[in-house]
Amino acid sequence: MKRLSILLIFGLLCPLFMMPSLANADVDPPDEDLEIEDIRAYESVIEDNDQFYLVSYDMGYDTNPTYYNASDLFVIRLMDGTTELYSTTPFPFYDSGFDYGVVGMYFSADDVADLGMTFGVASGYTIQIAGNPTVAWTDDDIPKVQTATFDQWYNGGLSQSILTIRMRAVAQDVETAWNGYYDLLEGSSGEQVLSYDGETYFTNTIPDLLQLCPELFTTTRDVPDIAPKKVVTDSHIAGDDDTFYPVYSGTWAFQSFTARDTYTIITAELELSRVGTPTTDLTVVVTEMGGAWPDLTPILCTGTITAEEISQYASGEWVTVSFEDGYDLEYDSRYGIVAYTSGGSPTAYYTWRGKTDARYVYGMAGYSDDSGVTWTTTTTDLNFIIGADNAKNMSFSQKQAHILDGTLWDMQNLSDSLGISTMWLRSMVWLIWTIVTCVFMAQGVQSTKPILFTFLIMTSIGAPFGFIYWYWAAFCLFMCAIIAIYSLTWEKSNM
Repeated sequence: MKRLSILLIFGLLCPLFMMPSLANADVDPPDEDLEIEDIRAYESVIEDNDQFYLVSYDMGYDTNPTYYNASDLFVIRLMDGTTELYSTTPFPFYDSGFDYGVVGMYFSADDVADLGMTFGVASGYTIQIAGNPTVAWTDDDIPKVQTATFDQWYNGGLSQSILTIRMRAVAQDVETAWNGYYDLLEGSSGEQVLSYDGETYFTNTIPDLLQLCPELFTTTRDVPDIAPKKVVTDSHIAGDDDTFYPVYSGTWAFQSFTARDTYTIITAELELSRVGTPTTDLTVVVTEMGGAWPDLTPILCTGTITAEEISQYASGEWVTVSFEDGYDLEYDSRYGIVAYTSGGSPTAYYTWRGKTDARYVYGMAGYSDDSGVTWTTTTTDLNFIIGADNAKNMSFSQKQAHILDGTLWDMQNLSDSLGISTMWLRSMVWLIWTIVTCVFMAQGVQSTKPILFTFLIMTSIGAPFGFIYWYWAAFCLFMCAIIAIYSLTWEKSNM
C-alpha cells in the first residue's frame, strides 16, 4: 500500500518536472511592429472632473508565442514622464490576446486630485506598451512602443454621449479585425448595444464601462445617481477628421442642420483648433436658413468662445459654446451654425474641423470670404454637436414621460425588449404596486371606501414621480372628489 502511494505521488509529480520551464523559454517579439492605433481622452464622463483614456492597439503577431497569452507578456501604461499613472494588461479573449484590442483607464475625480493630473495636450501624457521584463525575450529584444500623440482630447459637456458613440465604432472595429469571429454588437430598438460576447470582452478590458456607457447594455443597470446631462439631439461626428475651414476676419464658416425634434438649443460643441496667435473671441450664432445659405437676419442665439479656450492641438478639440437665452427650434426645420471672428489673418486663425467626403445627410457646410454676404458650399461637413433642453417636448405629456430617464426607474431597456412604451410599462408597475397595497389594506378593514380612496390617491401621486400621465392622475383626483361629495351627501340624506 505504501509503495502504491509513492508510485501515485510520483506519477502525479512527473508531468510537472517534464513540463517546459516558462521562465526559461525564449519569447519572440512581434512579427510586425507593435502599434498603438488610437488614443482618446474624455473628461467629466461619470462625474465632474473625472478622466477616461481609451486605447486601441495591435500586437502585431502572425505566430503567437507558445505557453503564454498576451496578459502574461505585455503591460499597457499611462505615463506622466517617467511616472506611471495607470497600468493594465491585454485581455486574452480572442487569439490569446495577440491581435487587435482595446483597453480603458478610468480615474475618478478623487483620483485626479490625488495624482495631481491635468487634462489636454499640455499634460504631456504618453501611452506605453511594453514587454514583460521578467520574461526571457529572444536576443533580449524587449518590445516597446510609446507615443504622446492623442487622437482626441474631449472635455465638453457631453462626454458620456460622445464616448458611447465612439465605443460603438470601436466595437465594430474590433469585430472586423477579428474577422467576425465574435458578434460584439447587436441591434436594440434602433440603437446598437453590446452582445453577450461584447459585454464579456469590453467589461474585462474596461472595468468601469457599465457606468461610463450605460446605453451600451441591454440588461437592467445599477448606474450612479448622476445629475442628468444635456441631451444630444443633432450632431455630425466624423472620426479621423482630415480637413478644416479657416475662420478669421472676413472669412466665416457655417454648418447647417435639420432639427430632428422640437427642443430648446442651449449649447453647441464644435471641433476647433487654433493656428498662430489669434486673440479675438470666436463668435458662434444660430440662424435660420435662407435657402442654401444662413439667414443672418435675425440671429436666433449667440455665444462666444475665447481664444484661450481653443487648443493649438493640430487635430482639434471639442469646445462648448453656451447660448445663454437658448432658442426653441422646430422639428424638421433647417438652421445654420455660423462661426466668425473680428480679428486674425491667414496666418493666425481658428479652424473648424471635418472629414473629407464624410457627409451629413441633414445639412451642408460652407464658407464666406466676405463676412457672410455670399457663401460657397463644399463636400466636407463640419463636426458639431447640439446640446438641448426640453427635448422630446412635442407635448406636455411627452415631457412628463421623461422624468425618470437616466434613473434607476428608467426602464427603457426593458420596455424596448418587451416591445411596449416605457410610460406604459411604468404605469403597469405603479398600478401593480397600488393593487398590492390595497390588497394588504383589505385584510384589515371592512369598508371598501378606504381601499377605493387609497387606490385613487396612490394612482394620482404616481404622476409627480413620472410613473403615471398627469391627465390620468387628474382623472383619479376628480373621481376622489366625486366619491367624497357623494358620500357626504348620501350620509346627510340618511341622517
